Amino acid sequence: MMMVPWAFVVPAIVNNYYSRWWWPEDEKPGKNGNNLLLWTGRYVDGFDNKITMQAYAHPDGPSQGAGYGLSRVNKANKKVTFECWPRYEDVTQDTARQFVGWPVTVGME
Repeated sequence: MMMVPWAFVVPAIVNNYYSRWWWPEDEKPGKNGNNLLLWTGRYVDGFDNKITMQAYAHPDGPSQGAGYGLSRVNKANKKVTFECWPRYEDVTQDTARQFVGWPVTVGME
């Protein structure tokens, strides 16, 4: 079994001062991306490292990409669910919505 490392980098709680977000140099979709977010899929970074972008928080919305993240670990089924919420979203409400493309669930085996 090959272990694949994962990184979950949450958006800044205040993202309108110095925006940080994913923007591939060629502005093209990666291979095997999803149809919810344009710049997902497989890429090679400036150091020739292979990376896969699963999702990101796009700054063109009411929160300007500002938000926070949650990781939910389910030991029973060996999965982790990464959630990405806009800054002012009230997660206790049934109408609460995460950023487009989220949540992302990953198996740990």
